[in-house]
Amino acid sequence: MNRSTKQLIKNITTFHIPEIKHKLQFDGCSKGNPGLSGSGAVIYEHDKEIWSDSLFVGNNETNNFAEYVGLIMGLKKAYELNIKHLFVEGDSLLVIKQMKGEYKVSSEKLLKKYTIAKNYESKFDSVYYNHIYRKYNTRADELANIAIDEQKIYMKNLRDEFWYHPQDFSPFPPLGNPPLGNPPLENPPLGKVEPK
Repeated sequence: MNRSTKQLIKNITTFHIPEIKHKLQFDGCSKGNPGLSGSGAVIYEHDKEIWSDSLFVGNNETNNFAEYVGLIMGLKKAYELNIKHLFVEGDSLLVIKQMKGEYKVSSEKLLKKYTIAKNYESKFDSVYYNHIYRKYNTRADELANIAIDEQKIYMKNLRDEFWYHPQDFSPFPPLGNPPLGNPPLENPPLGKVEPK
């Protein structure tokens, strides 16, 4: 091994990311892939949670789409919190590699989300990405699942309400007394009515 190769190896092994006090972890999940999808994101300051949120993404979205939504949620909030340097972790190898420029974004739908995420990324002084295993991303994973669970509860309650009070969900006005001011015509005209 020549001297320049040894120096290169030394530089690579000693490279480290500067200590950053803010960390974003994000996650997305899809039950069915595509299916019911949710996203979650959490921001830590020196390992203390300072913000978290979850969002129901849709009834028929992919896991990768939900992952990007989680990332965007977190980047947006970090920007709103005026964070300048951010360490980002996620368990989606695809999203992390795409954000680092190591994988190409081939899906048109994901490309739109990728572009939004890159736009937010450009607002920071520095952003570092790191892939982690799911077992180290439990809070964001929990938030993504909460979004789906809450949507399921909402839909169940909506169905139950419809079952017990179907008239409240009719697109047509209820039968019975007509609204005041416009009594119905006893013999409505047929065809075209000529103005007087």
